[in-house]
Order: sequence, then C-alpha cells, then structure tokens
Amino acid sequence: MAKSKKSSLKPKSLSHGRPAIAISASKKSKPAQLSSHTTRTVIRKHHNLLKDHARAVASKDVSLAVRLETEIAENGGLEHYQAASILGQSVQRGGDTSRHLLDFLAKASPGWKSTVTSGGKKLRMLDVGALSTDTAASRSGLFDITRIDLNSQEDGIMQQDFMQRPLPTGTSERFDIVCLSLVVNYVPDARVRGDMLKRVGHFLVDAQVRTSPDHVEQHDIDTARTGSKGSQATAMAFPALWLVLPAPCVTNSRYLTSSRLIQIVTSMGYVQIQAKLSAKLAYYLFRWTGKGKQQAFPKVEVNPGKARNNFVILVE
Repeated sequence: MAKSKKSSLKPKSLSHGRPAIAISASKKSKPAQLSSHTTRTVIRKHHNLLKDHARAVASKDVSLAVRLETEIAENGGLEHYQAASILGQSVQRGGDTSRHLLDFLAKASPGWKSTVTSGGKKLRMLDVGALSTDTAASRSGLFDITRIDLNSQEDGIMQQDFMQRPLPTGTSERFDIVCLSLVVNYVPDARVRGDMLKRVGHFLVDAQVRTSPDHVEQHDIDTARTGSKGSQATAMAFPALWLVLPAPCVTNSRYLTSSRLIQIVTSMGYVQIQAKLSAKLAYYLFRWTGKGKQQAFPKVEVNPGKARNNFVILVE
C-alpha cells in the first residue's frame, strides 16, 4: 500500500512528451518587440506543435516526432515561446495575472493586507512557471515568493520541474499559496495535467482544522464572495491555489467546462472562493481544505460541437 502511495506522488515530469529542444536550458537572446497579433501566433503555434509532438511520441511515430522537433527548433523553441509569453503577460499589455489575484484576495479576505503590512509575516508563495520577477504580487511586498520554471529566463527564478520538486518534509517548506498561472495548459500530457493539480496540495500548509459540517463550508464560500464580516476562519482564503487557464480551455473544449474543472479541483480537497472569466482568460481562486473525496475524471465529451478544441484534464 505504501509503495502505491509513493508512486502516485511521483508522476511523469512536465517535460514528458516534449522534444529535447523544448526544454533547453540555454539562454538565447530574446526576439525584438512583437505585436500582440504576432505574440498570440507564436504562442498558439508552439502549443500546437507540442501537442502534435506528444501524439507522435505516444503513437511511436519516430519520423513524425523528429520532424516536429525540427520544426519546433526552427520556430525558436521554448525560448521564443517564453519571450512571447513574457510580452503577452507584461503590464503594458495587461497580462500580469497576479493583479487579479490581489483583487480576488482582497474580496475573499478583507483586512489581510493590513495584517501583513502592520508587521505580520509575509505569506509564502510558490509561483510555478514564473516568467518574470516583476509582477504585481512581487511589488506588493506581501509575499515571500519562490519562483520556478522549466527554463529560467532571469535571476530570481529557479530552473526546476514542479513534478520533480522534492515534497516538503516540514511546515517551513510549505506555502500559503501555489500559483499555476497559464501553466497547466502548457503541459502536453492530459494525465500529467491532472497529476499536477493533485500534487499542489502536498506543497500547501496544513488547512485549518474544521469541525463543522460540509454545509458550513458553503457558507464560507458565500461569505468570501460577498465580503461579509465573519470569523477569521471563515474569511481567510489561505492556504490557496491560484489557477489561470486560457478561456477556450473551459469555454470551447469538448471535454472540459468551467463547472467540470471546479468539480475536479473540489474533489482534490478545495473549495472555490472566487472565479472570473474574461474574453481571453479564466481565473480561479481555491482554498485548500484537505478534505476532498478523490474521484476519477476520464475523457468524457461534455460540450459537443464541431468547432470545439480537445483540451482535457484527466484524473485517474
């Protein structure tokens, strides 16, 4: 039994299914400023090539996999994609998702900022897939941030695969919030996406012990959404998961909707605190309770349509 549990905590790495060129650690010069249209084109093409490569690897089509690796390299590889992503998420283009995180937290936990700024301990954040150290969360002074990415683009970001990051052995190695902003959608393997979400809970501080029945948790959600005053236990949003996906992942997929995504994350021990859908992105703030009832979420068509995409998160 113990062996089975251990193996479940060590799923495939994020680089599984990616060509070697896509995870190169070399620091190439970033391309010149790109237009918004070009930025979106670069990001979309890179994602599509990675998905095609993952399918080729899964079907053991070596010749196709090699050809796709060459095409990915010719398109600049991960470095070019990251440069485009950094531009797309820049403040100038309104893409820093941590701005929305701060807004969500202000609504979910009134007064939490003053608690930190008046001498309280900074909240510990693990930013997975970090592309920049210059974000609203960084500038707020409210967080002690650990940043990791498969291919670090600057000092202050540790080069590390989240799926290979050692599990915490004590509270000092855990975090108040884990950020997966535009990260899960980059993982080419649908099962690893599910494993990634399951793994987050191991890195969060222990959820506050709750003795009340499940219906009180629903009250907590309502309290957080309305900003109503209540006990600290019901108002606080931490420990938390900040999850951001491209909107089409939940609005135009055959296999995933926003409600199904919330069901998946809820089954892992979270409650939804805040959510927002814009034209381009879907934002979610979840509070970790540690009381989930793990379920399997196979590939099931939940939103039929010829023009839909095939994005899916599989949980086994």
